[in-house]
Formats: sequence, C-alpha cells, structure tokens
Amino acid sequence: MTERKNDNSREDRFGIVILVAIGIVAVLLSFSAVSSLLPDDLSIFFRAPEAAGETSATGAEVADTSPEDAGVSVECASASDADGTDVAPVQNVNEVPAVEPEKTDFVYDGAGDSGIVDFGDSGVKMDKFIQNLLYKSRDSNIRIAFLGDSFIEGDILTSSFRNELQEEFGGSGVGFVPFADPIAKYRGTVHQEYSGWTCYNLLKKKEVPDRYQNDFFISGYVSVPDEGASAVFRSGFYKGRALTSSKAEIIFKNRGEGEMEVVVNQCDTLHFNLPASDDVQVLDVTHQSIEELAVSLPVCEDFVGYGVVFEGECGVNVDNYALRSHQGPNLTSTSQKVNSQIGMCLEYDLIVMEYGLNAMEKTVTQYGPYSARMRKAVEHIKNSFPGSAILILSIGDVGMKVDGKIITPPGVPAMVAGQRLVASRCGVSFWNMFQEMGGYGSMKTFVDNGWANKDYLHINFKGGEQIGRFLRNSIADREKDVNGRLENHSNQQDDV
Repeated sequence: MTERKNDNSREDRFGIVILVAIGIVAVLLSFSAVSSLLPDDLSIFFRAPEAAGETSATGAEVADTSPEDAGVSVECASASDADGTDVAPVQNVNEVPAVEPEKTDFVYDGAGDSGIVDFGDSGVKMDKFIQNLLYKSRDSNIRIAFLGDSFIEGDILTSSFRNELQEEFGGSGVGFVPFADPIAKYRGTVHQEYSGWTCYNLLKKKEVPDRYQNDFFISGYVSVPDEGASAVFRSGFYKGRALTSSKAEIIFKNRGEGEMEVVVNQCDTLHFNLPASDDVQVLDVTHQSIEELAVSLPVCEDFVGYGVVFEGECGVNVDNYALRSHQGPNLTSTSQKVNSQIGMCLEYDLIVMEYGLNAMEKTVTQYGPYSARMRKAVEHIKNSFPGSAILILSIGDVGMKVDGKIITPPGVPAMVAGQRLVASRCGVSFWNMFQEMGGYGSMKTFVDNGWANKDYLHINFKGGEQIGRFLRNSIADREKDVNGRLENHSNQQDDV
C-alpha cells in the first residue's frame, strides 16, 4: 500500500496554526447469449437493452442450432426501464461541487454509539436488509457493495466479512472483480491475468478521454480493450475454502461492433455477437462450479468493460469496490445512469461506505468542507441506488508518535464526528469503527498484536479478520433486535 496523499482543500488547512492547539485540548477532553455444444450444467442469460420494437439479442450462433436446442436461454431486459421508471440522466460532473462548509470543529468521538446507529428513516431500509438476510438468503441473493479506499483493497476486511456471512447464510464466489485491476497481485481471493486493456481511474479523470468521461461506475475503474484483449479469472482460497462460484455476471457497455469469447474451466467455449447500445449490458454465465473464467474480445469497436461478479445462485455476496487514495467525494463523478442500470441488475440490499482515511490529517480538527462534500457523495449514492440501505463506516484508529509514545491524534475523533454528522444529515446509518477497534490507542494494540502495519495507519489481513468480525457481530445484534420485534408483532396479532 502506498502512503496517503495529502490533498485536502485549502479550507481544510485554513487556520490550522490557530486551531491545532485548541483542537488537541478539546479532543483530549472529550460494482445474444447463444452458444454451441453447451454442457448440461452450463447456461447463459444475456441481459441487454432493447430498442423500440426490436430485440437486442441478435448475436449469430457459431453452430446452426437454436438457443433452445443448445440448452441456452436467451432473454432481453432493458436495464434502463427494468422497474418501469426512467433513469435519471447522466450527471456530467467532472469535479466535486462547491458547497457551504460546516463552520465548527468536530470533537465528538461517538463514544456513546453502540453497534449500528440509524438516522432519519435509515432504520427502515436497514431492517429490510436484515429481514432479507434472515428470511430470503436461502432462496435468493443478498448483495452488499463495500465501497472504500486502500483500507479494504486486496479484499482486506471484506474477505473476512464475506466469509462470516456466507458460512451462516450460504453463498459462494468473491463478488466483483474489474476486468483490469492495477493491484490484482495483492488480492489472494481471486487470481487474475489480463492483457490489452487500458485502465482509467476515477481519481485521474483529467487523463480520461472525453469518450469515457461519463462511463464511470462506483468501482472507480473503466477498462477499455484493444482488439484481442483478454482477462482470465481463477478462484482463490480463504481459510482453506475454495472460492468457486456457480454464476458469473459479465458487466460492460458495447456501443459498436463487438464479439466476445468466454471459456469456462478451460473446456467450455462460448461465442457471442454483442448488440450495440449505449446502455449497460450484463451477460450471465452459470455453471455447476466456475473455477476459471477467460474472457476475450476478438472484435471490440467501442467497448467499455466494468468487470465480472462471481457469486452463487443464492446466499450472500459481498462486492469489494476499493480505490486507493479515494477520499469519497469523487463518487459524485460517477455516472448516475451507469450506477442505476448496474444497480437494477445487481439489486444491492446494502451499500457500505468506508472513506476518510485519505482526508484525515493527524493534527487537523476542522473537517467541515470535507463533510459537506461527502454529503453530496452520499446523496449521489442514495439517488443512484434508491432501494439500498446505506451504512457509513467511520475511520478506525490511527497512531501518532509523540514523546516516544504512540497515541491517537486529535484528527481521528474529529473525522469520526464529521462522518457521524454526514450520516445524520443524509439520513443513513452509521457504524463507529474507531470505537469498535477499542477507541483511543487501539491502533497501537493492533500493531502490537500483528493485526496492522507499522505505519499505524493500515490494517493487514489479520486485522481485517478482527474488524470484519466486529461488523458481523453488530449486524448479528441487529438481527436479534429485528427478530424480537417481529416476534412481538406476531404475538400481538395472535392476541387480536
């Protein structure tokens, strides 16, 4: 992992000289399926946009067999009108919008918070997620999107969190994997090789060609292939458990002539002619056990790749959307149209947002401008995924060396308070990771236990196991609460 980039706005630094001393004292006080020769356990489902009066599944088969004869089901579904409503237009936002900042320093560290805290009507959506987890996970997919920065990259924390949930509620696979991932070598839960792709980063939009400016998804990456580009995904392991899947959802845009070849487990080859559309397309491949998936593009006139979601037919799926150095506000630069269309296909029950580490400065206690920009990002996510519960995670503890001792710097509780305020103002749920880690001085404990790196900033996989378990426990507590209320309601109905 790289060092954090210090790119706060000028407002964040304004008055630091005066506010540092005051802040320290105050704090211390306080992401046309057709084929030939398909085996019985392999099927395809192509979800693509429809033009008025015509089907978009127009790909020609390699063999002279109909989809039904080949054992393939071909269906078309418009991502843009799947729920009968119009998708909001693309937001052409290239920079974080200017907003009125908060004027006060933040000093509340959330010491009184316990588990998941709801604001506004967020509890209703959170309860729905919990109910789906408890009562629908055996028959359908419960999907969680985990957005964050280098704190979770490489599947740190999310691998543990995913494993905890899948062991109890079922599910398989590792979730979303981008076509081209610059940090693929750091992720042990899936092994990836790719060639012929140009990967564009949300945080470097000035370097992105105009053609792709409005194509960004919450993953933070857009992968553009050269003709013949390929990507190979092999399942990894977690705690001795093979992370194979029975379903792979290939997500992309194809605006021109395009052909795709998909090879499952090095033996079953599928060929597709891709319909042209400016909307997101999803190609579903199901197999009894997907151990390896290879995707290649022999023809790609105007193709934009997002990635592949590996999951089971039911159970829990956790998608890791980590983007190194991401502060969070740049989410407003993702396309609401793309987000909504992919959201309609994946139907996230819960979206977790883990940011702030790259915006926090150890001796700064004024995060008003950052919090105001972050509110815009949360509202953007709410509008993009209106049916999803949203949970903001605060930053965890950070260590700072003072007089030979490692202490919690004043910037940590100040950022925690700012993030709590964002959750409150946006009416979403909040989870205080700082307190769950143990509060003041807990990062030193993590390092001493071998759970975090000696930069006193980033956890490692052992630390991810700890925090993943903490978060799972908070959800388990919520399950008990929801179950209790449902049982009480059922008893009252019986009395009537």
